[in-house]
Amino acid sequence: EKDTVVNIYLNTIPILNTTQHQLIVQKGRKNATFSTMIASTPMYTEHKNLDEGSKIDKELEHMNKMIPPKEFINQFRLDGEVNDLLFEMNGQIVEAKLFYWDYKTKIVISDVDGTITKSDALGPFAILLGMDYYRPGTAALYTAISDLGYKFIYITRKPMSQIKFVKNFLVKIRQKEEEEESTMPLGPVISTPYKNYPVLVYKIWRGPTVFKKSILTCLRNMFPFERNPWIAGFGDKPTDTEAYVFGGLDEERCFQIDDKGTVSIHTSNTSFQGYSGVRNAIDRWFPTIS
Repeated sequence: EKDTVVNIYLNTIPILNTTQHQLIVQKGRKNATFSTMIASTPMYTEHKNLDEGSKIDKELEHMNKMIPPKEFINQFRLDGEVNDLLFEMNGQIVEAKLFYWDYKTKIVISDVDGTITKSDALGPFAILLGMDYYRPGTAALYTAISDLGYKFIYITRKPMSQIKFVKNFLVKIRQKEEEEESTMPLGPVISTPYKNYPVLVYKIWRGPTVFKKSILTCLRNMFPFERNPWIAGFGDKPTDTEAYVFGGLDEERCFQIDDKGTVSIHTSNTSFQGYSGVRNAIDRWFPTIS
């Protein structure tokens, strides 16, 4: 539509050995059915020998098949920016949210693993143990950016089987800075499209980078060509910047945090002392959206 963009991304396994399922989606009293294909074999086991460009093309092909048609979306009355949905498949119920954003929306991309958490591995599970395992100043910075009119999309390298832990982790973050408590802005949390995977094999295959490039390209294509939705990206590895730039983000707006907590801009000598340092310079990088 000219005025708004509505898309739903069904986070599922790329298609190889597939079976078709009827997916029943409920919003309030409204039900709708969407046929989708669910694979039984993770893509990397079959496509590991392809070059990276071919892997990305394969992932995009599968992702596009997971997007319900416009007629399906139009059956719902979407009220506000966040809509609660119930997915039913094979007798199982899953709660979800559909984010309904204007096509002029400006979006910040944030990696979770090692960017919000202090490490890739322990991350979201640390909070279950009562550990303070997130980067200092993250919530205050992200809240300040959100208050200026920007939206957030969170991307995690964790498989779908761990997505609940990641979402709970983000919701439970509470950080105090100058006697003011901040939480993380609400936004879509997108995981890798596998139920489980051998982590070492997946990293050797460059799975996280291919996945991020694919999903950011898929999301970018939801918006008009002349309106790039990306305003900034936060990551902790050069491969994050690589994926953000591939997906259409300006290289000069890629923030990378290192193990010592220093945040730097990929293309310049500009650096900040942690996320608090970025927040002190927020007006330079994030002008208020009218």
